[in-house]
Amino acid sequence: MWCAQGRVPCPVLAAVWCAQGRVPCPVLAAVWCAQGRVPCPVLAAVWCAQGRVPCPVLAAVWCAQGRVPCPVLAAVWCAQGRVPCPLLAAGRSSDSLPCAPVPGIAVLTMKSPPVNSLSLDFLTEFSISLEKLELDRGCRGVILTSGSSPAGGCLMALACDYRIMAENPKYSIGLNETQLGIVAPFWFKDTLVNTVGNRAAELSLQLGLLYSAPDALRTGLVDLLVPEDKVLSTASQTMTQWLAIPDHARQITKSMMRKPTVDRLLASREPDINNFVSFITKDSIQKSLRVYMERLKQRKP
Repeated sequence: MWCAQGRVPCPVLAAVWCAQGRVPCPVLAAVWCAQGRVPCPVLAAVWCAQGRVPCPVLAAVWCAQGRVPCPVLAAVWCAQGRVPCPLLAAGRSSDSLPCAPVPGIAVLTMKSPPVNSLSLDFLTEFSISLEKLELDRGCRGVILTSGSSPAGGCLMALACDYRIMAENPKYSIGLNETQLGIVAPFWFKDTLVNTVGNRAAELSLQLGLLYSAPDALRTGLVDLLVPEDKVLSTASQTMTQWLAIPDHARQITKSMMRKPTVDRLLASREPDINNFVSFITKDSIQKSLRVYMERLKQRKP
């Protein structure tokens, strides 16, 4: 409606307000932006932080600022369809977030040695980098590439629309929380079920499985395997296919598919946070984490 009247300089945004029943229109334009009420060409992450936007994961920037005490957060912009990139490659590499210049594409590489831990400083830099890319209208994509993706790294991949993984026997991906003696949050579980199905997700979560690249492909955790030196070029080719679809139609369809997970997260966010904090701070859980970390140290040559 607003777009048709020329009141909005942006085509259309996903049916955020419609999903909440606040606006009876299936396709909504960036009215808040047009009115100057949101100083961003797309809806700002503040709505997500306030629970007003049905997003499957919370923006890392709020965690970095201490406003959302959630330990592992994912790529909210891609998950909401706010960044018109339909894919992030499944993986992380080991300088913290250099952005390599590729025409029309931003390649964001995680480099936080030794294992890309999702620390406060790292998430702060990560969220700032994503926000800069979001505001760059010349950027048509975000790619995280190369390396293993356990736990939160796996969730980042699952939050995206398409996952390309490098064929490397050293790389793995999965939600391995139970190996650490902890339980993946329900929104991790729901996102995994949406991707691989109930039975595969149950086995994966109970056993804390980390999948090799071939196994990840067979399970449906990733969509495509390519040689490591072909990841970027393949992602670029795949992106072209996705971007050929009108943004508004793709984004609304995406929102429709993920809405049950989104709604459940929003409805249970505070209890989930409190439950996780209470659980993770138990002495027995902290002991399990220390034991797991010691085992990891012993594996190193």
